[in-house]
Amino acid sequence: MRDEPRARSGRCGSEDVTQAADAAQARFEAMLAQVLTTDEEALEHQAAKGTRMAARRHARKARATFERNRTKPLKPRRREPKRGD
Repeated sequence: MRDEPRARSGRCGSEDVTQAADAAQARFEAMLAQVLTTDEEALEHQAAKGTRMAARRHARKARATFERNRTKPLKPRRREPKRGD
């Protein structure tokens, strides 16, 4: 039905071996491209991570302060001075 001959599943021909090696090399290079980034991308990633961590530390500190101050009794309200009209 197809005009092309079917490829064999075994390693009988040298073409199959080179195609497998080329495919493995291509997969390796694709994986390497994902792992290794440019210096600019690495710096952007590090800066974004630093920003996220700083925001997280700030939120944790704010929550700790809130929880600590919630147990303290409220200060009495200051009375406004009476005006002598």
